[in-house]
Amino acid sequence: MSRSTGLRAKIGIAFILQAAAVSCGAILGVYAAAAVLQDVLIKRALKEESGHYLALLRERPDLPEPNTYNMRGYLLRPGQTQDSLPTDLRVLGPGFHTLRRDEGKPLAYVTDSESGRLYLMFDQEQVGRLAVWFGMVPLALVLILVYFATWLTYRLSKRAISPVIWLATTVRSLDPRKPDLSALSLEQMPPDVEGETEVLAEALRGFAERQTELIERERNFTRDASHELRSPLT
Repeated sequence: MSRSTGLRAKIGIAFILQAAAVSCGAILGVYAAAAVLQDVLIKRALKEESGHYLALLRERPDLPEPNTYNMRGYLLRPGQTQDSLPTDLRVLGPGFHTLRRDEGKPLAYVTDSESGRLYLMFDQEQVGRLAVWFGMVPLALVLILVYFATWLTYRLSKRAISPVIWLATTVRSLDPRKPDLSALSLEQMPPDVEGETEVLAEALRGFAERQTELIERERNFTRDASHELRSPLT
């Protein structure tokens, strides 16, 4: 087994690693964006919702508690007991809290005002699922384009290095004792051999021809010298 890896295999490994790195980076980017959405944007949205609701409450004291698809609010007015609150909200102080419930981990935001203590609960897992879903669809399209571009580039690179591989295979198959130099002639070269590879093939053929001539000259000299040395002795 050869200790060195072929040029084609090395290029293939490089393209595979490149595609894998791009895929990992894209997937991590989607999850990082979802994490930022849940940790930063949702908290900011809850603060703004709380401020907006309390501002409306000052104008309309009978305003109902917030109740939307992803958010539920509770208002504990001054003098009221906590019996109307869910059990896991009663122990919470002002600020953000992550609750643990069977249906998920909603994010709670508690704030105090002259109108009372406002509790807002937001279903961040629902938003997180939507963020991941809407991130995965563009990600899939991007990965398809990346894989297609990688495959196309690999095919072009494979076509570019095929003359070099042909030259290496041809030179390796030559018999050093009696090389068939016609294999390196222009007539025997594949159509895609051109440029530097063609120049290198011509140079190798010329070098091999000179080596063959030198070897043949050395053989003739040795034979003649041996004959001349034997003649006086006989």
